[in-house]
Amino acid sequence: MSGEIPSELGKLTALEILYLDNNRLGGGIPSELGNLANLRELLLNENQLSGEIPSELGKLTALGYLYLDNNRLGGGIPSELGNLANLRELFLYENQLRGSIPSELGNLSSLTVLALDSNGLSGEIPSELGDLTNLQGLFLSENQLSGEIPPHIGNLGNLREVFLANNELSGGIPSALGNLRNLTKVHFGGNRLSGEIPHELGNLSNLTFLGLDNNELSGDIPPELGNLTSLTELFLGGNDFSGDIPPELGNLTGLIELHLEVNQLTGDIPPELGNLTDLTVLSLRNNQLSGAIPPELGNLTNLETLHLAGNRLRGCIPAGLRAVPENDLADLGLPFCDGPDPTSGSRWSSLQESTPQAAGSAAPASLEEYAAYCASAGADLAAAVSLDADGAVTATNGEVSELLAELIGGMEAMVPPDEVAAYHTESIIVVQNWKGAVDFRKASDTYDSVILLTIGPVISSAMEAEASLPPDARERLTSAGCIAGESDSASNPADRAVLEALYRATDGANWRFNDNWMGSAPIGQWWGVEVESGTTLWGNLHASLPERRNRGRVVKLNLSENGLRGDIPSELGNLSNLGRLILHENQLSGEIPPELGNLTNLTALEISQNRLSGEIPSEIGNLTNLQSLVLWGNRLSGDIPSELGNLTNLFWLYLSQNELTGCIPEGFRKVQEDDLADLGLPICDE
Repeated sequence: MSGEIPSELGKLTALEILYLDNNRLGGGIPSELGNLANLRELLLNENQLSGEIPSELGKLTALGYLYLDNNRLGGGIPSELGNLANLRELFLYENQLRGSIPSELGNLSSLTVLALDSNGLSGEIPSELGDLTNLQGLFLSENQLSGEIPPHIGNLGNLREVFLANNELSGGIPSALGNLRNLTKVHFGGNRLSGEIPHELGNLSNLTFLGLDNNELSGDIPPELGNLTSLTELFLGGNDFSGDIPPELGNLTGLIELHLEVNQLTGDIPPELGNLTDLTVLSLRNNQLSGAIPPELGNLTNLETLHLAGNRLRGCIPAGLRAVPENDLADLGLPFCDGPDPTSGSRWSSLQESTPQAAGSAAPASLEEYAAYCASAGADLAAAVSLDADGAVTATNGEVSELLAELIGGMEAMVPPDEVAAYHTESIIVVQNWKGAVDFRKASDTYDSVILLTIGPVISSAMEAEASLPPDARERLTSAGCIAGESDSASNPADRAVLEALYRATDGANWRFNDNWMGSAPIGQWWGVEVESGTTLWGNLHASLPERRNRGRVVKLNLSENGLRGDIPSELGNLSNLGRLILHENQLSGEIPPELGNLTNLTALEISQNRLSGEIPSEIGNLTNLQSLVLWGNRLSGDIPSELGNLTNLFWLYLSQNELTGCIPEGFRKVQEDDLADLGLPICDE
């Protein structure tokens, strides 16, 4: 059903139930509906209604259910709604409402659910909401609410779910939350909350979800969280927690996801985490954890995602973790406990898999080619190396010794002594890998007394190893492409300029995470930036000149949920190597720059849940490699450009919760995952 709601409905004064939900109704809500004094249920949700909520609805004192969600309603929430003393459920979420939450809503003594999420509401959460003693669900996420969480929330003894995520809330978490024993879900992520987690939260024995991620929380993780035995998801990442991971978390045997990434946690990984056999996601990356990986983690046979990199772990990787589908184990630089190299099949593949010999080429020719290539830098990279019976380096000579003696001198080889002896102690290849450790692998017994030290693309300007290079040697090796410099994988000046423009345009100084941005570090070390590294053993050997020049170009930019404000700068269209642009769940405004249509290598454009307005640029239709286009939850308007029908590689397409009109391009029929049905628009050929 389409069209507008007729004002004549206001004459049906005996009407008790009016359901017009899930249609294509547009226009405003007639104020005449306020005459329906006997109305008990009014459902106008999931339409295309616009304009403001009529204050006259506050006269419907018999009303028990008011659903206006999933429309395009603007303006403020009428304070008159506070007169609806019999109201049990108020759903206004996913509109374009502005202004503050009226304190008068605290008068709704019968209310069980208040859902105002995904709007543009601002100001503080009224303390009067603490008077809603029958409330079971409080949903205020995805707004612009500020100030502190009112401690009066601790009065809501019947509360089961409270979602305040992705606002601008500050201050501490009220300890009074620990009194709400009926709570099952708490989500405060994506705010600016500070202080410590109250130990009283350990009293919430019915809690299944606790999300405190991406805040500014600090201190120790309270061991009392180990009492939350009903918990299935725990999100504490992106804060400033310190101290050890409490072993008591091993009591949470129903846990499915555990996120502790990007904190300042220290000490060993508790072996008790091996008790969490239902765990599918374990993320401990980017902390300061040390020691060995507990073998008990090998018991986690249901793991689908494992992130441990960015710590100071040592030893070996439990063999049971080998089968985890998504992991960053290769970045640890550690072997598996049962022997095989964890980097096999990864970007740090073993020499046997990496060399041209494995592909049928003769190894000597490849070695000579590589040495000749780097000879243009004036460095002879073939130098003799002697090993003692235990496989340790005892002597080096040649120019490599002068340049990198500090790198390899005194470090132990990883090749067993008997294997070294079998191929003569001098016949071995040394590879400087990502972590700065020296890895020794056999080359060919044809090359007795010769070693090739591949210092090439795997040393970046960020590594400590580079400190041992004299400036003149570094300049010569960089110019030949044998090591990375500012013109290679460390940074690309043009891309750096684009990122600096983005930082300035979106209030980068106040982002939640802006590590290394605008500093001297290579852009590949800036938060959320990934560059083309070309860091493979034979990367420089077979790379063409254009491929070598691409090293250091930005290939992925992920600044989601990071507090970006302002317009998307048109300069982003100059990141010609960009493959993924992910900026969802920020506060970006203005129009989508048509220059993004220049990013022909883009496979993912995801800028949902912002405040973007205007039309979708037709230039997006140039992105023929695009597989994922996610624009939902903005204020985009106008017709869907027909040019988007050219995106034949699209698999994911999400455009809902905007103000789009017209028809859906016929080419979208083949998209596998989409929300086109929620647009309420016809296909263009129908």
